[in-house]
Amino acid sequence: MTRTFNGRHAIGTAMTFIRFVLVCGVLLSFAPLHASAQSASPAPFGDPPMTALIGSWSCDGYFPSNGRKIGSTMRIDADLNGTALVKHQDDRPELGMYHSLEVWTRDPKAGTYISTIFDSSGGVRRFTSSGWVGNTLTWSIDPGASLPQQFVYIRNGNGTIQLDWRRARDGKTFTVGDTLTCTKRAP
Repeated sequence: MTRTFNGRHAIGTAMTFIRFVLVCGVLLSFAPLHASAQSASPAPFGDPPMTALIGSWSCDGYFPSNGRKIGSTMRIDADLNGTALVKHQDDRPELGMYHSLEVWTRDPKAGTYISTIFDSSGGVRRFTSSGWVGNTLTWSIDPGASLPQQFVYIRNGNGTIQLDWRRARDGKTFTVGDTLTCTKRAP
């Protein structure tokens, strides 16, 4: 019996394997949380400024490099018995194609927060943060990434938050790639 190469089957099998590896990676990233949860009762996620982000948000903004408008919706929910936040961000179809799922957790031993971001282009990125410093929450990509990046949340005095995606093309100086102003929707 002779086997023939079926390109679609090979691609489908490869994609299934990649999905399997990604799911395993996410599950393994929660293993320390599970282990620590067994030895102590779960603590609420972060401080009140973090949990104040829970809810649905409508965001409008632009790309500073060309002025092109963007807009998205964000939904942030508590999960894992209050030990994590899960964020969904979806560009509005007429203004973009970015979609992401983020899981924010806390590493109590290190005293830092961890964010794992999965996006619609197949990207998986890991960021860390020391938490809110004044009105600013900065997530920085793990060292060694090919493009240093940050997501910076700024609490404005008017009940909105500004969300900037920043990158350092030269590896040192961060510039804003896109910026959004987000308003919390009524429950």
